[in-house]
Amino acid sequence: MKPQTGETEHLSVVVVTWQPGPDTARTISLLAQQVNRLIVVDNGSDAQRVSQLQAAVGETTHVQWICLPSNLGIAAALNQAATQAMADGATWLLCMDQDSLPEPELARTLQQIVEKHPQPQRIGMIGANYLNRHGKPAYRGCAEHGGIRRKVVITSGSMLSLKAYRETGPFREDFFIDEVDHEYCLRLRQYGYEILASEEPLLRHAIGRPNENAVVPWTVSHHSANRRYYMVRNVLTLARLHVGHEPRWVMRRLVQVAFYSVLAIMCEKDRWSKLKACVQGVWDVLRGRLGPR
Repeated sequence: MKPQTGETEHLSVVVVTWQPGPDTARTISLLAQQVNRLIVVDNGSDAQRVSQLQAAVGETTHVQWICLPSNLGIAAALNQAATQAMADGATWLLCMDQDSLPEPELARTLQQIVEKHPQPQRIGMIGANYLNRHGKPAYRGCAEHGGIRRKVVITSGSMLSLKAYRETGPFREDFFIDEVDHEYCLRLRQYGYEILASEEPLLRHAIGRPNENAVVPWTVSHHSANRRYYMVRNVLTLARLHVGHEPRWVMRRLVQVAFYSVLAIMCEKDRWSKLKACVQGVWDVLRGRLGPR
């Protein structure tokens, strides 16, 4: 079922893909039922995988495809989508990962939060709530005007104001991946914009490949060594940029990333590779090196 005219006429949706699997077609199809503008930005996947995905969603005629020549990172893909959305006349961009599944009311509910807010022009981003590994909403708090005040939200399921995007600038492509969403939220707040989240879960989303570990009483994510590199390098860079105006959040995030990096080195597979990746991440921060590893 296509959305009625006017429900989401100012909204574009982007799905960023990289080596997409068969489930990605389901994500695109579910979103195509909610909006009239849908952009797929593929980040340098194999041509065969892209062709298979296009064939799987071929009946969805309002999908625009942007195929990047190589993997330029999540930030570059989001910037491509924002540019296209603004050219299409959209005022909001809903960002989705390829492995997240939206609930049927995702787009409409986020738009309703904007409509209920007394100063919608001050909203920078609205995140879609989701259930964490304990089955509880990831974003908790008292909702005002339909939204929970947040400092940061994750990329997937977040609806970005393109007015705010024009003012605050593009996503940081030199981060490549990891902390791209956090850095942008903190930057929006620095410019005076609000970050909100929906009260009800609107997204099915998993971070990493979590698995309970028999040795320690915490969940380990099993992110690759490459991801550990970006996590360490980018959180240290983010801290340098934003500790002055968000000191408490930055310190908590530094402790969190340090803790789970140590946990990964102690309890996950490829521990030596992950240790080297973390050390390289620190070293690259000291010498000012960003971009792809």
